Amino acid sequence: MCIICEGKYDENMTVLDCRGCTSLVKIPMLPNLTTLWCIDCTSLTEIPVLPNLVDLWCTGCTSLREIPMLPKLAELSCWGCVSLMEIPVFPQLAKLSCRGCTSLTKIPKFQQHVELY
Repeated sequence: MCIICEGKYDENMTVLDCRGCTSLVKIPMLPNLTTLWCIDCTSLTEIPVLPNLVDLWCTGCTSLREIPMLPKLAELSCWGCVSLMEIPVFPQLAKLSCRGCTSLTKIPKFQQHVELY
């Protein structure tokens, strides 16, 4: 169980690691968060708009259907997010790792500087 599920988190935190927390359903609003690891959080269904998020690792989040517009997101890894239906345009995105997202129907046209994996 992660600190979110236990209710032992600081709303001003900048890094959150919830790897392997299968009971995590949603991430609370954490306005200062810059890095989020929610790898293999199979019950995670939503991520809020996190205005300062730069790095998002949501690999193996099989229940995640969408990722909101994250204005500062620079790196996204979303391997195996089988329920993810679309990836929005992220103006600051520099690196995208995406494989095995079998429900993905919409992916934006990226600028030339984005590394795709």
